[in-house]
Amino acid sequence: MQEISNLIKPLSYAADSGMRSIIPRAAAYSLGWLRQSCVTTARPIFIWGTGRSGTHLLYDAMSVHPDLCFVAATKRWKKGVWGGMHHGEQVPEQLNDYPIPVEGPLYIWEGSGVHFDFHGFMENSNVSMVTKEIINSKYQSLATVWKWQQIKKEYRFLDKSPLYLMMIELINQLFPDAFHVFCIRDPRATVNSILRIARFTGKEQYESAYADGFFSYMRPDGYREMLGKSLVEVLCWQIEALIKKGASYRTLLGDRLIFFRYEELVASGHRAIRELFARTGLSEVSGLERLIPGQFENYNPNWSERRSNQFPTYELCFDASEVHYFNGLEQLAEDLGYAPENAGAIRHDIDIRRICA
Repeated sequence: MQEISNLIKPLSYAADSGMRSIIPRAAAYSLGWLRQSCVTTARPIFIWGTGRSGTHLLYDAMSVHPDLCFVAATKRWKKGVWGGMHHGEQVPEQLNDYPIPVEGPLYIWEGSGVHFDFHGFMENSNVSMVTKEIINSKYQSLATVWKWQQIKKEYRFLDKSPLYLMMIELINQLFPDAFHVFCIRDPRATVNSILRIARFTGKEQYESAYADGFFSYMRPDGYREMLGKSLVEVLCWQIEALIKKGASYRTLLGDRLIFFRYEELVASGHRAIRELFARTGLSEVSGLERLIPGQFENYNPNWSERRSNQFPTYELCFDASEVHYFNGLEQLAEDLGYAPENAGAIRHDIDIRRICA
């Protein structure tokens, strides 16, 4: 977590002009008594899901809306719209004047009683651990104006982290009218993506950070029964448990919980984001086509080869002897609307009742 925090340099919006210019937060603090917030805590938007499910790309795409503010940075690790994942080293010129979004936990929630090394889900009983005034003031500091300015605009805030899946009851207690965008990716592809990190691109770091195998410090209820199991078995169980728990929040959140499949963004980005803006009560964005691509590269694995894979490869990161651990995810993927033999291919609508049964 320390390496990531070193990359995050929070900025404050300066709503002094039509452009969403940004000024260093240190300067905003030093002159804080001369500034006032133009952020409303009504109807915020939280994006969450399992790790490696596309939440960051979705966060980037939504952040271009002019009525939203968020924790921003001058630079960020290379992923999403502002990173090497989809645009190489060259960020599109039209995005050069836009703040770069980063996840909120380290800036907004750290120091407020939440510890992001979860051993089970946070519940309403944990609300007393968090000072609501601190959380509200941090979100409200994301966009400020000089007190003498006659600016009526109010920003809604947008935030994102897979970790928020572990604390939905707490967030709902603090922000009872918030929209929650549950970003879902074919769980088979999600596990494969995590295994690519664990076995190829970040093996040493993974083993050091996640010694028990659970990715991103997210241990669902019942995790103790999985301690000591193989990495593939742990990850398949973890992702299945997290997705089912996320879907179960439909009872708590009602229509404020929006199920969003990552593959829809990959295949038809403009349409998917427009629909999501509408569902969260945001206006149409003029020129969206110039700001984000209409399609993104598909990194889902070739699932038809899973039973013939003799050893883990960069593309398919497990071997045939480990396929049986995916049995639960195979059924879950079908309930989420994905094709049985084609990871990431959407075949029908999500069957929420079957997932929550």
